Amino acid sequence: MLDPRWRSLPAVRNHRVYEIDFLTWMNNGVIANGKKIDDVLRVLA
Repeated sequence: MLDPRWRSLPAVRNHRVYEIDFLTWMNNGVIANGKKIDDVLRVLA
């Protein structure tokens, strides 16, 4: 995103922004929750 407001965020400046699957994070259930855990593990690894 090129908006200066976005680029001024500390997380963006420090490369601490991660793309996730919106639909997974907005749903509940066993499969969606498993995918959330996978996302977190991928980002923290």
